[in-house]
Amino acid sequence: MARALKRLSRSLRVAAAQLLVLLSLATAWPFAHGQGFDEGVAHFDRREYPEAFKIWLSLAEQGNMAAAFNVAAMLHEGLGVEQDSAQAAAWYRRAAEKGDLQAQFALGLMLADGAGVPSDPQEARRWLGLATRNPATGPDAVGLRDQADRRMRRLPPPSTQEVAYDGGRFIFTETVDGQCVIALQGQVTRDASRKFHGVTEQGRSLGCRTTWVLLESRGGSLEDGLSLGKEMRFAGFRTIVRSTCASSCGLIFLGGVERVLFGPRARIGFHQASVTRDKDRSCVSDRFSRAYREIRSFLNFVSDKQVEALMNLIVSTSCDKMSWVSGAEAMELGVATKVSSRR
Repeated sequence: MARALKRLSRSLRVAAAQLLVLLSLATAWPFAHGQGFDEGVAHFDRREYPEAFKIWLSLAEQGNMAAAFNVAAMLHEGLGVEQDSAQAAAWYRRAAEKGDLQAQFALGLMLADGAGVPSDPQEARRWLGLATRNPATGPDAVGLRDQADRRMRRLPPPSTQEVAYDGGRFIFTETVDGQCVIALQGQVTRDASRKFHGVTEQGRSLGCRTTWVLLESRGGSLEDGLSLGKEMRFAGFRTIVRSTCASSCGLIFLGGVERVLFGPRARIGFHQASVTRDKDRSCVSDRFSRAYREIRSFLNFVSDKQVEALMNLIVSTSCDKMSWVSGAEAMELGVATKVSSRR
């Protein structure tokens, strides 16, 4: 495989200058060749490109990443086959989806530069971002990841998207280093819980390296706060507060795998559960009620310490008041995993 890629790097005259960088790095890359791969290498060495292409195409169709990369590169240049950038991109994508670092980088470059395919900065950012985080350990892996990172940072800034829901909105943005931020602003409602799933799916499709959820809410529905808190933990999201996050918002915050209070105004508020009947709101003080059984179950799920202390804080604070925790107290209670005083 190394010999084939080296020959490809010397022979191809690709229009996109950045792709030459990729091909020049493609030496001594450790791939499983698969039966018949070396036969393609032999044909390629003898400049019998159609024969090499035929062999590698057959292997690529069986799922061989190395062959798929060579097929893509030959299609891109038109070696042994009619030049076809669209098909080249399709084969790069197949290899990229299987975790091939070189293919991820090549596809990202094509999409970033519109080299034979329509320019798509968002998709380019996705593939270049995946390349920067690829765990490959080949001799050129570090350099290739650095190349992907530098190229990704030259892309236009990612767009910010807003998704409104009944009671508030989500604001979604992706940072240049592959992190995604989702801001929840407004009440915690059933509609918020439903719409949040779609926002997180968008982050997954972009291949976000990490996702932070910025919480800016005074709370709302207990049921949906618990549901969103569980989703934070299951999805591995990190939560952050820079001002106030109260009531059911505090439960969402507790779901983060990392929980950061950022800035001197950041604090989390807790109080008793409440019920509303005919527009009359009343506090729930019975520790054995369904609401508190669900809260306790959630706290046991997300926290390995201070569950009783948190339960006491919640139950002992009237629903028309608020107990705020911040700083060292938040750390001691296990509410936050990090407190930053930076503004």
